Parts: sequence; structure tokens; C-alpha cells
Amino acid sequence: MNLRLVISLVAMAVVSGLSNADDLKRMNVSDQLSGYFFVKSALPDETALGGFGKSSNMPRSITDDLLAQPHGVILLAAPDQRRTFALDSTWELPVDAATPQARLFQGFTVLLLNNTHEAVWFAAQDSRLSIVREAIDENGQWRPIENLSESFCGNSSHRVALPAQHFWSFSTPVYQGSQRTLMRFRFDDIISNEFEGTVNPAQFDDAKSR
Repeated sequence: MNLRLVISLVAMAVVSGLSNADDLKRMNVSDQLSGYFFVKSALPDETALGGFGKSSNMPRSITDDLLAQPHGVILLAAPDQRRTFALDSTWELPVDAATPQARLFQGFTVLLLNNTHEAVWFAAQDSRLSIVREAIDENGQWRPIENLSESFCGNSSHRVALPAQHFWSFSTPVYQGSQRTLMRFRFDDIISNEFEGTVNPAQFDDAKSR
């Protein structure tokens, strides 16, 4: 099945999370955004110590049409499927922009699908998966433009389960920058489809990450 058609079909299933995102501004930053792919496990992690941060992002059943996809775990970026991205409250904003509306940006859909016949377990930290966005720098190399902040609390580490033929849906920001390039998402050894976007060169520098 054509990838564009696949993304369109899945996006129909998450239309309730869409809004008038095109009316919002794009995110223009010089720092790396810290990981924001939070999920709720379909099964309890009996090995976890407990006390980790929770998320309400439950898995959803994929449609029959999507079962024709290749067997495995698939990470899909859908830049044509716009939705609102809400910036986490830990990011500081100028005083004159510190309003709820100021934290809303243009976003688009990213999906993690489990197109297998059994549940798949992933390592998580406070319910966050280690998915980051990468982009091609001026030297033609793939480099991260987002980062994963570390927790020093042992209770933060646990596992999350994605059932067979289910997916998690996420919102990711549309960046605005001076450099047009190719982008993709990486989740350990799982890599998404590529798409075009813009980035500020400073976003390749994780020394300035928050």
C-alpha cells in the first residue's frame, strides 16, 4: 500500500485530535526541544518500581486497511496531517508571551504502529519514549535536532506495551528556520519516512538544549 495513503488512513482515525493548527505560528527556536513522545501502556509493567510519571496517551486500534503494511513496528511521520502542538510548561517564554495561547504551535502527526501479532514492550522514562527528530546538516550528515533529558530518579524507568495491531499517535511541532533540509524521526533502530522542513542551524547544537 502507498505510504501517503497509509498516512491518510491513519490520520482519519485521529481526526478528533486535530484543530485549526494552520492558524497557529510555527516554532522558531535556537535550542533543542526535549523529548515529548509520551504514552500510556496497555499492560502494567510488573517489574517497575513505581512512582514514574504517567500519560493518558492510550494505544488505538489500527484499521483493517493498515494491516497490509509490512510486518513489524513502524514509525510514520505525516507532515500533511496538521494538528496543534502544545509546548510543555517547563519551557520558559518571555513574560509578555507567557499565556496558554502562546504555548500553542502548528504541529503534525507522528504514529508508532505495531503491525505484528503480539504486544511489543519498549523502555520508557516517566512514560516517555526515546523518539527524537533528526535532520541533515550542512555537511550532509543526519544529526539530532531534539534531545532526551535524563532523569536521575530510579523510579522513572519502566516499560510500556503496545498491543498487536495498535498504534500511538503524537503531535510534533512544525519548525521554522533559516535552513531547508530533510528530516526524519528515530526510535532506537526504528527510522521513519523522510520529509522536508526548515531548521535553525543552532538546533544541531545540543549544548544549548533545555
